[in-house]
Amino acid sequence: MVFTLLQHPPAWNLPSIDVACIEAQVYLRLAGAAFQVEDVPTRVGAEQIPALEDGDEVVMASESGGIPAYLRETKGIDLDSALTAAERADAEALSALAHLRLRAALHYSLWLEEANYKLCQHAYAPALPFPLNRVLAYLAHKQADAQFQTGEVDAAHVRAEVYRQAERAYAALATRLGEQRYFFGNRPSRVDAAVFAHLLFLEKAPLVETSLKTSAFSHPNLVKYVKRLELEVLSARPDMPREPPPFTRTPGQSSRRGWWGGKVKKEDTRSEEEKRLTSRAWYFVGAQVAAVIAYVVFSSLEVEEVELEEDYEED
Repeated sequence: MVFTLLQHPPAWNLPSIDVACIEAQVYLRLAGAAFQVEDVPTRVGAEQIPALEDGDEVVMASESGGIPAYLRETKGIDLDSALTAAERADAEALSALAHLRLRAALHYSLWLEEANYKLCQHAYAPALPFPLNRVLAYLAHKQADAQFQTGEVDAAHVRAEVYRQAERAYAALATRLGEQRYFFGNRPSRVDAAVFAHLLFLEKAPLVETSLKTSAFSHPNLVKYVKRLELEVLSARPDMPREPPPFTRTPGQSSRRGWWGGKVKKEDTRSEEEKRLTSRAWYFVGAQVAAVIAYVVFSSLEVEEVELEEDYEED
């Protein structure tokens, strides 16, 4: 059985522009699972991605336990199978550290650091037409703003606390890793998939504000770790996604991986399977358009309701 991993497209010489998608790829590679990658043409707000197709089954990463739980319970594929009970508890804590604290810090860096936000505006959802791509990026910015409540508290304090917690997390991970090959000795675990994905993103993404990268790679063993796993896990695999320079397309070139929306006047020589995959990808775009419209409409209603209540109180 060959799984199909639905992910956000590659960018910046990364397997995907999304850390969760990179983690899903790395987990499958470390587990030795046979899979193919299908890129979904939009990133911002698509919380159902990554997803894993297994025949008629579709498993969302956002579901309880996500892809690892599905593989463990239905296929007997478990990166943590060799861990003791105590090590499994440690793995749970370290995974939470990567998924909660570090992912939140990266989310802050991408969408609330002005220099990085400008970069993300162009990099995320590039296949969508203007102004929809900018609207989606703006919504991601506003969602991050609401998540960290930067408009309600001291923004400078929030920023300092986010990076302070990230720095402590990197220090804890560096201490736990030591000089080991993986976090639990000579066999990889789900912790390696999560941490490596995060560090690889920091290494490759051309972020302008680099506080997280500086903090993470101040630990020499984390630097050696990400470079070693990049060679072992990604470069050694022939199915590693390859991409042309970011956001370019050779005239007349037709490519399914990540270059959606380009109009090329040539005979459609795609197979029925390729047409099906493209149609399904654009379904995700349509879903995102509907989500944006709904968000704008209901946000407007909420604003009007608040304004009416304020007028009533003044009367």
